[in-house]
Amino acid sequence: MAATMSAPPESALRFAEKNFRPAAVEADLYTWWERSGFFTPDESDPDQPFVMMLPLPNVTGDLHLGHALGFGGYEDLMARWHRMKGEPTLWMPGTDHAGIIAQVVVENELAKEGITRQQLGREKFLAEMWRWMDHYRPRIDRQLRMLGCSLDWSRPNFTMDPAKQRAVRTHFIRLHKHGHLYRDDRIVHWCVRDQTTYSDLEAKHVERTDTLYYVRYPWADPMPPGTPDVVIATTRPETIVADVAVAVHPDDQRWKAYVGKEVLVPAVERRIRIIADEAVDREFGTGALKITPGHDATDFEIGQRHGLQVLSVIDKRGMMTPSAGPLAGPDRDTARRQMVELLRGKGLLEKEEPITHSVGVHDRCGTVDERTSATGRSRGRSGGDTPSRSGTAETATTSSCPRRTRRIPRAVRAVSPTTSIRTPTCSTPGSRRRSGRTARSAGPTRRPTCGSTTRARSWRRATTSSSSGSRA
Repeated sequence: MAATMSAPPESALRFAEKNFRPAAVEADLYTWWERSGFFTPDESDPDQPFVMMLPLPNVTGDLHLGHALGFGGYEDLMARWHRMKGEPTLWMPGTDHAGIIAQVVVENELAKEGITRQQLGREKFLAEMWRWMDHYRPRIDRQLRMLGCSLDWSRPNFTMDPAKQRAVRTHFIRLHKHGHLYRDDRIVHWCVRDQTTYSDLEAKHVERTDTLYYVRYPWADPMPPGTPDVVIATTRPETIVADVAVAVHPDDQRWKAYVGKEVLVPAVERRIRIIADEAVDREFGTGALKITPGHDATDFEIGQRHGLQVLSVIDKRGMMTPSAGPLAGPDRDTARRQMVELLRGKGLLEKEEPITHSVGVHDRCGTVDERTSATGRSRGRSGGDTPSRSGTAETATTSSCPRRTRRIPRAVRAVSPTTSIRTPTCSTPGSRRRSGRTARSAGPTRRPTCGSTTRARSWRRATTSSSSGSRA
């Protein structure tokens, strides 16, 4: 124990009312638990420990019912059960800075005062962010105590602590040195409002009605009489200037004879080939698809398979770049209107019709997703092999599991900003399956928990001799 056990609070011992009043008992009781060190395991205890990390709540507001159910229910139950079995149990608290959503929340608060982050400047805006986090972190800690969560408060964690940042960089460098990371161009989600990339999990789709434009791409060379026009259906005519090919389905008889021929990109008159790819939906529009690898995920994959150039004509601010030629300068919405007028003036706009479709947006702020090409790092295969130019990334098969130990790992002890960290990870699926087979043949076992929990122990048969004396 980290502290000497004191007498229980009088409010709990002498409470004799018919109806229980949590406010009269729970605050004093929790203070007694914490002061007595019930939640701080003895690191010198030779027994096998149970270690669990709290799924870090975002410092963007108060806890909600889901937190109460998960933290105050299931996880606290697990921690207390292992303490009652006599095991040194560590349940680690912490909070997540939640950079994107925190930025959105702070920007919305500033907007109420008529201030933007650009007007405020970087340093002052960061100061506002830290003020917001310093306001909500203590509130979240108080709410966790009110839920009765038996967390070890001597080991607080925050994702922006210097030690945590260093741990992330160390692991990143280690993966790179061992050949498990490679650099390559990939299509990413980009938010022009928040100026950040975001994951597929942070992208959502909303139904809305837009205009579907049917655009004619002139043949680059004279064609025999009766040759059909190449007409492309698109909702984003502003990206036409970044087209590098026209794709058709290889089994589409309407276009099969024209694969390999060339057409001209409207407005810039660049020669591009007609290619065949099975990713094309024959039922959409005319069955011919404009390929813009720099601004569409499917087009990027098609471009990788066919070795096509990647052109980007919209920058990170949502403005058209000089590569956009006649559309250079304005924002993407204005460029769309300009392109429609340009196509109409050249007689290349065949028709327009409304279409209700699913549009990707950033779930944090609702800004329309801008898919763009960026150089980043991805996981590679064991041995450092990188994907081929076909664009298919290999799945990592290496294990990141640390060597098992009978003591509480150094990573979960109290650390200072200058302390190095070793971060344990959960078992690989393979190890779980192997141990599961052993469990069926050898009798009952303790199954490890993955995700938010990590056992710093080897698998062994469960015993019934654990003591449950003085642990809360």
